[in-house]
Amino acid sequence: MQQNPYDPNMYGQDPYAQYPSMPYPPHPGMPRPPAQPMPPMAQPKPRVRVQPRFFGFLLMLAMIGAILYLLLGGGGGGRQATAILQKENVGIQLQGHGVIVRDERLEDTENITSIDFIAEEGALVKRDEAICSVFSAGYNILELERLDRVRMELQAYHRDRLSRSRGVESQLDDMQGKIEGLTDNIRHVVQRTRRGSLINLEKQLKDELRSRQEYLRTYFPDDNNLITYYNNEKTQLNKIGSSTRTLTADEESLVSFYTDGYENTVNAQTFMNLTRNDVHNVLAGRPLPQDIVVRGQQPIYRAIVPDVWYVLLLVNDRDWNPGEGQEYKMQLEGFQEYLVDATVINSMRVGNEVLVRMAVHSDVRPVLNIRTTRMVVGEFVDGFSIPIEAVIEQGGVMGVVVANAPSPQFVPVTVVSQDRRRAYIRPVYAGSLAEGQRILTRFN
Repeated sequence: MQQNPYDPNMYGQDPYAQYPSMPYPPHPGMPRPPAQPMPPMAQPKPRVRVQPRFFGFLLMLAMIGAILYLLLGGGGGGRQATAILQKENVGIQLQGHGVIVRDERLEDTENITSIDFIAEEGALVKRDEAICSVFSAGYNILELERLDRVRMELQAYHRDRLSRSRGVESQLDDMQGKIEGLTDNIRHVVQRTRRGSLINLEKQLKDELRSRQEYLRTYFPDDNNLITYYNNEKTQLNKIGSSTRTLTADEESLVSFYTDGYENTVNAQTFMNLTRNDVHNVLAGRPLPQDIVVRGQQPIYRAIVPDVWYVLLLVNDRDWNPGEGQEYKMQLEGFQEYLVDATVINSMRVGNEVLVRMAVHSDVRPVLNIRTTRMVVGEFVDGFSIPIEAVIEQGGVMGVVVANAPSPQFVPVTVVSQDRRRAYIRPVYAGSLAEGQRILTRFN
């Protein structure tokens, strides 16, 4: 008998037992399966009403997420929205126009016909050293010629007397040679063919004449003619001496014979009182209101303290605020290799223009005859390097925005320099920025 392939006894199990059976109606004669109880139906849950504050909470979460997204560098088309402050030595260079001020004294006098310059231009003279000789209006070359005639008469009389007294001739010849040499030197100095001190030469000549006179009086005590010749010579010397004056240094100083008319109003004594308008007048070559012109007064020379000078500097820059005692490097126009250290004394601002008073403790000779010039000042200070787009303007003030939690903070800065990608800044208020802080950047 053939086995039914669907007989469960054939395989020991029903191959379709794994599939759920459909509730087919039972075959006639087969027993009905027991009835399964129906599961109870689920009861509907009550509806929950959403309160308005829930939407406010969702909005606050969205805003916090947006802020965190920006702070962590998202958005901006893939570009960073924050940058980190990097500390750097920042160089600053500013150009301006300056007035040179020296610690100098002007020597002037009146009724001068000529000047004999003894010291060299720019020379360092010691105290009491001769600088120049001046000849007043009473001086006349004819007086020197009269002196020569008196001395020639005196020499002729000497030769006549000496011919009678050979014993003293040798000593008198020596004296006469010295007198003639000094007289020749005085002549050359007066005629400006030789340099020398008239005061010293005249003193030496008087000493030699006195020695000769005493010597001759010893041998010719009662010679009235000789006394008359000596008196004539002395009178003529006094006439010349009264019209000639040698000026000497009061203290160690540099000497210059060039003047520009500002010596009495622009110097170390008036330096702190000069105003911005005064500086503009000097730069334009205009006289100052306080200038006093004395008719007949003629400037002779300047005596300058050699190791200090000052600058009145005008710079058009609204962001530069130099502080008292701050050090800068200074370069004058035309002096490419000449740098000096300048110290700020004080500064004052009018609009975008700042007037800075500075002191330079160095040799004054490079600026001995300079009054105005263009100049550059620079310094190296601690600052920060940031992307150029991080610098923004708020209310006319340049600054950066520090990404502080819970809210960003605007910090004013001075932009020292910049290029196409980076800006080099200093905080206006010390300590308001620190290395490593995050700052927001702005985008086009």
